[in-house]
Amino acid sequence: KNYSSNVSKIIDKLKGKEHLLTGLPVLKKEFLRLEQKSFYKVLICLSVVIIIFLMLVLKKSKNLLFISIPMAGGILIALSIFFVSGNPLSYIVVLFISTIIGVSIDFGFLFLHKLSEIGSQEEYEEKIVAPVVLSAFSTIIGLLSFTLTDYQEFVNYGIYSSIGIFTAAIMNLLLMPLFIRNKLS
Repeated sequence: KNYSSNVSKIIDKLKGKEHLLTGLPVLKKEFLRLEQKSFYKVLICLSVVIIIFLMLVLKKSKNLLFISIPMAGGILIALSIFFVSGNPLSYIVVLFISTIIGVSIDFGFLFLHKLSEIGSQEEYEEKIVAPVVLSAFSTIIGLLSFTLTDYQEFVNYGIYSSIGIFTAAIMNLLLMPLFIRNKLS
């Protein structure tokens, strides 16, 4: 009921203007303008829940930083490129941020789990680098399949999720040697 009244309001606002009232772009643009505050609420709630979860699971602050820095880097790079490219705020932003968060946390937990098994640089490359690279590569390939669709929002989701996951993976791989040196010394 609420949705149909919002659509009616949108159509009433657009009457008499030179727009294609049945076209998705017009409705999407107006819908996003009306729902923009809820997108911010979702992003803030998502961030708070993830931070609380990580604080509860990870006892050491350096472990929290290890997971948070690549995650934040992936999100910031993807968002920066997204907005610099002229893309408007949309629900796809929430989707690709959620994807980047999930995958980058997975990279961090994989590393922290395997850290206790590492005794040398060779073991680091075998037990951590290979799984993170393989996971990132296969996830990025899967997400880039969205670029084959005609719907621009899905194309954006595939591209910007891939950029964020690639950035998070690279940042994880750059931070890991610092933790290993600390452990081995």
